[in-house]
Amino acid sequence: MSSGVLIPEGRIQDDFLKNLCALFDIIRMGVPLAMDPTPTMQEARELGLLEVHSSEQASPMAAELKALLKDYDNLIRWYKDGSLSSFLKATAVKGQEETRWEISQAIKDMDQNDPTAQNSEGIFLQILLHLYQETVENKKQAELDLQSLGVSGSPLAEALGEDEPVEVLEPAKDSEEIALPIDESTLREVLRGWVTLFPSVLRPGDIIITVNPQVFAFITEQFEEAINTDIASAKALRVAIFSLPSCAHVPLKDLLSSRISEFRQKAGLLFDLVGRHPIEDLENLLNEKKSDLTQCAQELFGSSNPIAYRLRLCRLPKIQERHLGKNEFLSDLSGRLIVNMEA
Repeated sequence: MSSGVLIPEGRIQDDFLKNLCALFDIIRMGVPLAMDPTPTMQEARELGLLEVHSSEQASPMAAELKALLKDYDNLIRWYKDGSLSSFLKATAVKGQEETRWEISQAIKDMDQNDPTAQNSEGIFLQILLHLYQETVENKKQAELDLQSLGVSGSPLAEALGEDEPVEVLEPAKDSEEIALPIDESTLREVLRGWVTLFPSVLRPGDIIITVNPQVFAFITEQFEEAINTDIASAKALRVAIFSLPSCAHVPLKDLLSSRISEFRQKAGLLFDLVGRHPIEDLENLLNEKKSDLTQCAQELFGSSNPIAYRLRLCRLPKIQERHLGKNEFLSDLSGRLIVNMEA
């Protein structure tokens, strides 16, 4: 039985969720307090395809967290130095019994008083993951808006009475992907926050899953850097890459069929292969497994289906916590397979 843990998202798009449910027997997620799941997530839970875990550090602020996040939108406009970093510093107030008033007051007083850098482990981390989720979803919406602009008519051309379609300037291929406005240090704290809030979601044998290529790059780079202490013998971690047709059009309940179960078994064999052996030692066998899985997916989800997603697989080396330095919180990922799913 293959099980995967999605990090650090607390909510996931329907198409990603369906494709992950087709690949894994069970998906587990850590969801911050007051973050509403999507209807498809709720259906997947009822079908036994998804496990949702709430924060183990129950906060007395749970009932007011949504209102506090609204305060963020209103109050942060007063500051010029960057809303995310300012707000997160403001929420890092002393004590475990933070109140909405204390945090709001900390934001208002930021120009007079420098808030303490001591991070409480309650509301601060909840807000951090909420803001990360909002950033991810805003990025996706921006990409959809750009795609919509690309296929829609031009209001300007209509106003000028243009009968023939005018030439549309398309963005360069390397600029179509919108990068998340999150730097490495912020992403590190997002992942540290997830690990702190959900320490028991990750279980022995679980595969790490991310739908954010920036998260995949960050984690693999930290492990790569940790093992390459000698520059002369440094080597990059190998990544297996392949594409599969999407099953986003398939009803979620149909993913419980015996045919999908066979597909999961093939995926499990591939994951197990990459998770146990260096990729460079099994090129031919890996290509065979990838071909077998792709053929099965085409039969199940339609060989003419133009929509596909890309998988990147990397086996993280086994590393002692002390060798990870400031990334010691990633030690539970040591020796595991990490999978990145991209649209």
